[in-house]
Amino acid sequence: MRSWSSPTGGSRSGRPKSNAGSGGCSLGLGFAVITELPLATGRRADMVAVNKAGAIWIVEIKSSIEDFRADTKWPDYWADCDRLFFAIPHDVSQEIMPAETGLIVADRYGAEVIIMSIPRQPMFT
Repeated sequence: MRSWSSPTGGSRSGRPKSNAGSGGCSLGLGFAVITELPLATGRRADMVAVNKAGAIWIVEIKSSIEDFRADTKWPDYWADCDRLFFAIPHDVSQEIMPAETGLIVADRYGAEVIIMSIPRQPMFT
């Protein structure tokens, strides 16, 4: 595993501190990050990362098990990305996260990709 660090603090939305670390992780992988991006479906992605090759990753940030369980919209994000990840703090159980998504464990200082997401078909060919 490789980890990356981010010098920034939390997000303006009041999201958990894992947002900043997740952004640092994406940047460390060669991605540009956009936070709280509205999608064509009317949904809003917590983070969208795009690289030079055009790969699009969406990162959904969850602060607790309850936050994850209350979210029924995340499967809709597959239509807008090549890979889907959940970013969680260290104290949230990794076992409850869906097997088909990637997993990032993050805090305000950095993040580590624990599980790489299963890729979907590229959105553009």
